[in-house]
Amino acid sequence: VLSQVADKADFPDQPLANYYLGLAVRQQGHKALDQFALKPAEKPLQNQAKAHFTRAAGILTIAVKMLDGRVKTPAGPDGKKPSEELETLLRARCDLAEMQLQIGQAKEALATTELFFKDPLVSVSRYAGLGNYYHGHAAYLLKDDATAAQALAKTAPFNDPAYGVHARYLLARVHHQAGDREEAAALYTALLTSYDQQVAAAKEAVKNPAAFKKDPAEFARLDNL
Repeated sequence: VLSQVADKADFPDQPLANYYLGLAVRQQGHKALDQFALKPAEKPLQNQAKAHFTRAAGILTIAVKMLDGRVKTPAGPDGKKPSEELETLLRARCDLAEMQLQIGQAKEALATTELFFKDPLVSVSRYAGLGNYYHGHAAYLLKDDATAAQALAKTAPFNDPAYGVHARYLLARVHHQAGDREEAAALYTALLTSYDQQVAAAKEAVKNPAAFKKDPAEFARLDNL
């Protein structure tokens, strides 16, 4: 259904149609990746996932450009926080960066999330942590340790259930590689404790699958954890 309206210039919600289409294709990629994790010998599943992620990246790139054109007032009514139009764009940039990292486009992901790292208004967005995580991850892959350290440090206290543990791990690696042994050791120890806590909480949560009827993706994430 979304693909039928995503290409129609006269459709008033064309930017959002492309955004949600991109998310739907992304989900197809994640499903293939989950199946590959269960059956690692079946390489075609991995190729299917990459194909879906590549297509999703293309669609989300279009969506980001369209949504960017819709942001007329970056700041909200109080002038201190991003407007809802900007928040939607920032969320789309995060989703695009995720796809770019999935298909090995670290340089593109770094550019997609650069405003999270530099724009003061964006720094108070509800997606600031996620954006800095993707920016730091991309910088880490590109061996730009200085940028990686600054961006990943902005995700502290690393308590986000989706990316907090990995962000702390990447920051620990940056310090480790730089020879900052004490800082790295503290981060490694903290992430192990945090991970164990998340696993324990996930085990309890999945005992009640009915509570996730409206959010099956979250149940799948907890079940995988």
